[in-house]
Amino acid sequence: MFAHLGTDGLAERLRAAIELSNLSVTEAARRCEMNKTSFEGYVAGENLPGTKAIAAICIGLKISADWLLFGTGPARGRRQ
Repeated sequence: MFAHLGTDGLAERLRAAIELSNLSVTEAARRCEMNKTSFEGYVAGENLPGTKAIAAICIGLKISADWLLFGTGPARGRRQ
């Protein structure tokens, strides 16, 4: 679905969000309620997450979908 975005930028921002949250990849996957192997694929840039996974990542890591997908705006909202 998001193939036109490429994996590099998204994976880079996902790694930054994990670091910003001071989490391990395992803990980040748990907070996003995702399978660790699938999550690791997104972090490594091997796979692109679909819409449900994007939503789960944004909710679990408390980050903006615009920032995760496109790199625009702040990673986190003002109230976070």
